[in-house]
Amino acid sequence: MAPGFPGYITVLVVIALGPSAVLFPSALPVINWRALSLALFFIVLISLLWEATLATPYGWWAYQHEQMVGIFITAWNGLPLEAICVWVAVTYQTVILYEVIRRWKSSGKTARRAFLG
Repeated sequence: MAPGFPGYITVLVVIALGPSAVLFPSALPVINWRALSLALFFIVLISLLWEATLATPYGWWAYQHEQMVGIFITAWNGLPLEAICVWVAVTYQTVILYEVIRRWKSSGKTARRAFLG
């Protein structure tokens, strides 16, 4: 395996976790944590069933190992750490974005006034 730049985790942090971190304070009061936990559980369960038992063992799905951090879970057919993190981050980001947009729409403000002050 050739060393490379960890592109997958970089994109994950910049695109998924960056905006979520900025929007988190405004979404915090309205997040239903039990619903988020249940959604996160099922999303991760289904994605792991897909990736660890079907996609990677049969070659339907593959990763560029030089773009990974280098942590692979051997019990799940060498699944990279990023494969698990992406489903957690995307579920989290979806909930944060949904709640922020819902709060904005219910406020009656224009997008410019609501987001830029």
